[in-house]
Amino acid sequence: MNPNKNYIGAGLVALALVGAWGWVLPEYNKMSELNVALEERQGLYDSRSAIIKRIQDLNKEYQQKAADITRISSVLPSKKGLAEMVSAVDKLSAQSGLQLISAVIAGKPSDSRVGAYNSLPIEIALSGSYAGLVSFLQSAEKNLRIMDITSLDAAAGAADKPGLLNFSIKGNAYYLK
Repeated sequence: MNPNKNYIGAGLVALALVGAWGWVLPEYNKMSELNVALEERQGLYDSRSAIIKRIQDLNKEYQQKAADITRISSVLPSKKGLAEMVSAVDKLSAQSGLQLISAVIAGKPSDSRVGAYNSLPIEIALSGSYAGLVSFLQSAEKNLRIMDITSLDAAAGAADKPGLLNFSIKGNAYYLK
């Protein structure tokens, strides 16, 4: 056998090993690094997809409870809503058979540092029967807008109309700060 043949074969094998070491091994390392990066990105994608799914679920839940949110905001509105409050008092008085004489904002709203709401003092003057007053108070208690009645004064009405009473109601209505 020819010794040069053995050397040529060994040289080709050595050249192949050096080529694999210099070219194939870096590509293999690069592929494994890309696989690790792909797994990290997949984990990030999965977590973000879960977050988006949760946001969509919360949005659906919010849409389902929109009526409740509207109702709660009408209990404690975000602003004073004086016209709305006078309109509600007028409606309550008409339903109970009383005549609304006046509805006055008695003073400045409280500047309370405690709680998440302000109170707005109101004075209401009504005329009608005692049964009407009871009905008015029951309706005010069941009304969606939160109001406290702090005082109630009654006086005899006009002499020519027996059973007619004049009522003066003082209280507070509430709204969010």
